[in-house]
Amino acid sequence: MSHIVIAFLLVFAVGAVAGCVGNDVPESPTEDTDVPGEEVDEETEVTSVDITFNKYEDELVESVNIKARNFDEDTPDLRVEIEDERTLIFNNEEGVGYDYDPETGVWTQLAGTMAEAAVVVFAQAAVDGQNVAMDYGVDGTADFAYGGEAGEIIVNEVNPTISDDEFTPPDGAEIEETPL
Repeated sequence: MSHIVIAFLLVFAVGAVAGCVGNDVPESPTEDTDVPGEEVDEETEVTSVDITFNKYEDELVESVNIKARNFDEDTPDLRVEIEDERTLIFNNEEGVGYDYDPETGVWTQLAGTMAEAAVVVFAQAAVDGQNVAMDYGVDGTADFAYGGEAGEIIVNEVNPTISDDEFTPPDGAEIEETPL
């Protein structure tokens, strides 16, 4: 995978996450933007989420789905699906990330600084989704804005059981290692 593609993904993610960090996501729903969903009991600990970030520029330009689990770890397990263009997975137990390019059918093992940067950005996005889940509930949405960009976070599911298979390339998959 080219470093340009990873850089693009990180720029999108940084924009989406930066708009959600530091109280830019409203504390409570407003009539104009945020929509409450099915409430999550205050006693419930959110340990896994399935969320979608949609980015808008007058119309939907990009959609990113994130599945995350094990928020009690330093870095949660992550599966990031960027439309039909890319899939990134980060397996905390293995301490490794993978990028799938559907055009080539190849998984690339991510390592080094680029992998660490991607993990930090998407892990923060997952934590933001965890917070939105607690504030807005299942099917709830929260809008965000950052610079000239706007979007929404949609909570698809709270505490789903996510299979280990979601966080590793399929058996028999072609895997290339990224040179450090």
